This record gives sequence, C-alpha cells and structure tokens, in this order.
Amino acid sequence: MQEFHNSNKEIPENEKGETTGNGGVHNKEEKNLADAIADPAETAFSSSDVHMKSDGREDEKAAGATADSTESSPPAEPFDDGCIAAFPADLNREEYIDFNITVSQISGLLRFRKGQIVLFSVLAAVSVVMMIFDIVMVGSLDPVLVLLVIFLIAAAAILFIGIPRYVRSSAEKAYDQCLLNRYSYYGEVRVYPDRVEKRGKNTVVIRFAENAVYMENRRMMVLLAPGTPAIVLPARCMTPAAAEGMRRAVLPGIPMPRQKLLDRMEPLAEVPLPPPHEAVEPEETELFAVDVEYTKEEFVKIVTDTALRAFMKMLPVYSGMSVLAGLMFGLMNGLPFGIASFLLMIGLFFALNVLTARGKAVRNYTLMPDSGKRLRVSFSDRGLTVKSERPGESMRFVWKAVERAVERPESVEFYTATSFLRIPKRCIPQFDQLKALVDAHVHPRKSK
Repeated sequence: MQEFHNSNKEIPENEKGETTGNGGVHNKEEKNLADAIADPAETAFSSSDVHMKSDGREDEKAAGATADSTESSPPAEPFDDGCIAAFPADLNREEYIDFNITVSQISGLLRFRKGQIVLFSVLAAVSVVMMIFDIVMVGSLDPVLVLLVIFLIAAAAILFIGIPRYVRSSAEKAYDQCLLNRYSYYGEVRVYPDRVEKRGKNTVVIRFAENAVYMENRRMMVLLAPGTPAIVLPARCMTPAAAEGMRRAVLPGIPMPRQKLLDRMEPLAEVPLPPPHEAVEPEETELFAVDVEYTKEEFVKIVTDTALRAFMKMLPVYSGMSVLAGLMFGLMNGLPFGIASFLLMIGLFFALNVLTARGKAVRNYTLMPDSGKRLRVSFSDRGLTVKSERPGESMRFVWKAVERAVERPESVEFYTATSFLRIPKRCIPQFDQLKALVDAHVHPRKSK
C-alpha cells in the first residue's frame, strides 16, 4: 500500500480543526459554522437593521407585491405533501467562495477583522507619534517603539490580506476537490414548514428544530445545521416565488437568535434553473466495505490531530508575531522576560487552536447521536464512498484525488488536498485486500 508504514506522527490533513458529525471524515465542503452561530448567546442581527420581521408578514406583503409585478406565471399550486415551494438550485465556484467568506465574516476568522485593523492602526499611529517626539525632544530613537510599530503593521497586514486570502484559497481548493470527486451541487430544493431538503446526487435534509441557522444577504440564502452540509441558494438560481417560499418557511420556523439577516436577497432568475448536462456514469461495482464506529478516544484524537495540523501550518506566522513580542518586552524588561513573553505567546496560540478544539470534541461526542458515530466505507476500482447512517450524508473519494494512503500503528488514513479519512484497523477484516487495492490505484506524487 502506498506509503504504508508505521508512524507515530498522526496529523490529519485538515486546515480548520472543526468537528463534523461524520466521525473520522473531515472535509471542507461539508463544513458549516452552525455550531458557532446557533449558540443563543450569539446576538442575531435585529429585524430593524434589515427591515425584516421574525414572522416575515410585513415584508412578505411588500415582497409579494413585487413578485406579482415581475412574475409572469401564475402562483404555483400547493403540494399534496405539505411542501411550500420546490425549485432547482446549483452552486458555482465563485458562489461557493462567497459563501465561505460570508460565513467567516459572521462567525469565523474574519469576524472581528475590521475592528482589529482599526485598533492596530490607531496603536501604530500613536507609536509613530511617540517615535517622532523622541527624535525631536531627546535626539534618539527607542528600539522598543520601532519593534512595536513593526509588530502592529505586520498584524494588521495579516488580518487585512493574509486571512482573507487563506479563507478564499481554502474554499477554492475545497470546491475543486469536490468536483474532482464528482460531487454535484445541482439538486431540487423542497421547502416544508419544518425543514428544507435538497435532492440530487447527494441528498441533504435540514430540520429547523435541529439548531438550524438561516442566513440571508443580497446574493444568497443559506441554511446551516451542525454536522450537516449547508444548503446554499444563490440569487442566480432563485425566482421571486422561490425566495418568498423560503421566507414563509424559515422566518417563522427558525427563532430570531438563529437568523442572520444581513440584507434582503434580490432574486435574479425569471424561470427555474435548467438541469446541467452531465455524462452518464457507468455503474460502480462495490468490491468490499467496512463498517466503522468511532470510540470517544478515536474521535477526540481525530479532531485534536486536525487542529494540530492547522496549528503547524500557521506556526511561521505565530512564531513571527511571538518573536516580535519577545524582542519588544525583552528590550523593555530584560532577556528573561522576553523569552517568557515568546513562550507565553506560542502557548496561547497553541491553546486557542488545539486545546479548545479538543475540549469541543469531547463535548460534541457526548451530545452526538449514535448515528453520527458510525460510517460505512465502500471500496471499488473507481474510489471509496463514505456513508453515514443519517439519510443523505455521504462523501466520495475517487482514486485520482487520493494523494496519500498511510498506515499507522492502529489505523489507516487516506489524504486528499482538502480532506482525510481515518479508519481504525480493528474495523478492517479485509486488510490485505485493501492494501492490494490501494497499491494498484494510489501512486506517489512527484515533488515539484
């Protein structure tokens, strides 16, 4: 098996370190931040900010008038199964990136970016004024002030340029990887009073009662839930009737603290989106499958290793900031104090990235239903498919996308550019068959 060797270094390939309900599978395409923004302690945007009420009645009247004036076809008849609206939707690359950036601005890496940039800019300006004052009045330049200005400018640059590029780059890789794995974002969306379903190659069901979060801005509507892929509805795909059907369901169905109403979406479609032209794929034959049920220790280790991988990727940035802080405090208070400041900064970054992820994993495992701890992984000559016991939750890895397969003392891991899968060896009775299959399909990537 390619790169099968014993190793104690178990650092999964995932850059966020967040947990999902899919046990040992971590994939950016399936990530959402509902865990963060579903917390009632997070204050929702008020209805006065966006002129939308929690029950949606006032705005439905106004928007209904607009829809009547722009919609050429008569209103759709109600569905027999209680469905409020049904319409097709898709998601292109730029819309996927926009979705990730928007969620990051609400509850992720970009949440406090503007305030932090303003704070650092003000501190840098004050430090520059103090430097000029020292030069004019004393005739010398305090090196501590110079280091402080450099530190503040570097931190502002990372917040303003580095982090947005990181979020965008991660989203681009995730989207491309999903297409490589033949994932399709096209599907029929069906809206019910208590849930929204998206049916296609992959079926997603989000029930409002399961901590669902609704987000709307001018460009899209988004529905998220913990451990479930998000349903993203771009304005490009939405007719006025479809948009109003969504609002009639989600605004009264989801409590206001879990609504993020940034702006009112303007539908851009006049008619429903046509289905994409896709080549018919030959039927896939399953060679064998393994059933996986993760223990608490295995789940927590997966999340911790994922967070550690993300920390190691950001370590050069964290180290640079810690060195500047250590030099600054060292010049002010002596070398021992500077070294202590450096170690304290590195320790703080480690705790925020790794230890908090581990603590969250412990809590999530306790609250996670048993169906979220079990997976079925099927193998074929075309790749492997991971399915959860929960309806519609699956992930596919074609062999072309698998960059590495690594044997650990107690597990086997598969890596792609944006995700990884860890399977405990105790769950693989067909290990020799798996090894032969991987050796035939996974080949080492040439170093550039």
